[in-house]
Amino acid sequence: MNCFCSVGVKLPTVEVRYKNLRVEAECEVVHGKPLPTLWNSLRSVLSAFTKLPGSKASQTKISIINDISGIIKPGRITLLLGPPGCGKTTLLKALSGNLNQSLKVSHSQ
Repeated sequence: MNCFCSVGVKLPTVEVRYKNLRVEAECEVVHGKPLPTLWNSLRSVLSAFTKLPGSKASQTKISIINDISGIIKPGRITLLLGPPGCGKTTLLKALSGNLNQSLKVSHSQ
C-alpha cells in the first residue's frame, strides 16, 4: 500500500524523457583558459578596461552537458549523483526550463 494515499496526496503522472541533451556556454578565453571561473571572470572584466578600442576578444564554446539521455518516470524516486561541478544542477534546470539565457540548449527527440 502506498503511504501517500492515506493522506490524499497524489503522485505526479508526468514522464520526462530526454535524448542527447546538450548544454553549451560561450566563454571569453583569458590567458588560454576558457573556463568561466570567478578568477577568469574578474580577469575578463579588468582586461576590458585595458583593451584597445577595436581589438577583438577571443571566445570559445565549452560543453557543460554533452549527450545525456534518460527517462524520469512518475511514482519513482530518481537519484542524481556526481562530483561538484559535473552539471547536476544544470541538468535539472535544463529539464525544468529554468536555464540562464546565456546557455544554449540542444537536444534530439
